[in-house]
Amino acid sequence: TNDAAPPKRAPDAAIDLELLKHDDFSKWRATKHHYFVKPSADGSIQIDGVPPGDYDLVIQLYEEPAGCLVETIGQKIVPISVDAATNIEPAIDLGEIAVECRSGPRVGSDMRAFKFIDASNRQRSVNDMKDRYVLFHVWASWCAPCIATMPTLKAKVDGLKESALTVVGLNVDETDQQAAAKRMASEGDWNWSMNYLGSDSPMMRQLAVSSVPAYYLIGPDGKLVMSSNRWSDVQAKLDSEFVDD
Repeated sequence: TNDAAPPKRAPDAAIDLELLKHDDFSKWRATKHHYFVKPSADGSIQIDGVPPGDYDLVIQLYEEPAGCLVETIGQKIVPISVDAATNIEPAIDLGEIAVECRSGPRVGSDMRAFKFIDASNRQRSVNDMKDRYVLFHVWASWCAPCIATMPTLKAKVDGLKESALTVVGLNVDETDQQAAAKRMASEGDWNWSMNYLGSDSPMMRQLAVSSVPAYYLIGPDGKLVMSSNRWSDVQAKLDSEFVDD
């Protein structure tokens, strides 16, 4: 489980994807000789000055974030051996590395099967919301960009309360943080539907959420109109859909 310490292993043993899930992985990694590199815009990477030895290239991919990272959409581990000659002459060319990624819904995707708890504490589905827009808003109490946009989100929700719009909050705080998240929602009078799911719930994986805040606007036909990590994009779209409200 994520609460367990990283399993003990031989110093020269390769790591595996299960190890990456442990909460203490970053502490374990800090005890090892390691490098951190961010790919360039074209996806290429270059790491200089690596001493001879056997390494694991850990690739972790996220959607382009506008806030806080919560979950990868794809991971892969590639074993690499660096010998003394490599540091003298040509670098190791790793070629193209394919990483299988989970994909969330795209514009036009059918969202009718998604279920949520509404503001009256009833389980509903997007399919029940016929003739209404549904806005999924993914957030976390520890995410500064999420909290910063809450006042404008609330103002928009209040301004559209007579409109055909249902707003559904999807909170990704873990169990031990949810009390704080619920307190924030109460104190902020965020009186739309709130669902406390955690970061690794089936719904988060189906949406392929990798950073928060995240927004999914669904049309009256149950199909995805747009998704974005930026509230300004969603606000502009709502302004265009509810011109006279």
